[in-house]
Parts: sequence; structure tokens; C-alpha cells
Amino acid sequence: MQRILVNTDTIRGSDLALGQAAEFSRTHKATVLVLHVEPLLDAREIFDPGDQPGAAADYLEALPGRYPELNLSTRQVTGDTASAICEVAAQERADLIVVSNSYRYGRRRRLRGSLPRAILRDAPCSVLLVEPRSTP
Repeated sequence: MQRILVNTDTIRGSDLALGQAAEFSRTHKATVLVLHVEPLLDAREIFDPGDQPGAAADYLEALPGRYPELNLSTRQVTGDTASAICEVAAQERADLIVVSNSYRYGRRRRLRGSLPRAILRDAPCSVLLVEPRSTP
């Protein structure tokens, strides 16, 4: 295992997924790419945004300082979350995708199905699903 891709939406579940990716990275001396996908907005979110602009960029910028022992890089893209994760995993030739089972875009989940399910269906590599409810 040489390349690990971990998705983050900058919430607690994503931190747990990143922690798991860091453990694998230490064990296998793998590089870690932390990816944040900014989802395409629907009309309501354009007029009533739920996130503060720049929050994801600030979160990603701080990660190398939180994990100085890792070969870690970050990337931010816009698009359909599951598709973008799978596309970046293929481009980067990731050996593993680590994703949390928590997904904050509830409306989208009801409309399109769960993010982990879509990633599991289309991933070009193995997927580790981190279940935040099972951790303290």
C-alpha cells in the first residue's frame, strides 16, 4: 500500500477517517492525500449557504501541521462528491480510499443515496468505511 486517499467534509466523522488513514500510513509508510469535495450547490444553498466561505481551505491548510510525521498533501475540488472521490483515486492511483459513514448533506443523501454506497460501487481500489458511532 503506497497511496491512501481520505475524503473530508471537515466534521468529526472525517477526522476519525483521517485518523484511520494516518494509522495505515504509519504502518505502511504510505502517502496520504486528503481530499475535500465542495458539492455542487442547489438553488436554496446559493441564497442560504450553510458553510462559511474558506472553512474547508483553512481546515486543509492546517492538516500538515497536525500530522507532521506523515507524507500528507491536500486537494480541494468541486463536483459530485462520490464521483470526484473515485476520479481522484483513479488519477492518483490510490491503493485505498478511507471514508467516514457520516455525511452532512442530508438532503442529498435522501435524493441520491449514501456517499459510502456510491464510493463502494465505483471505487477503483479498496475502500475502508469508518463508522463514527462505534468510536468513543
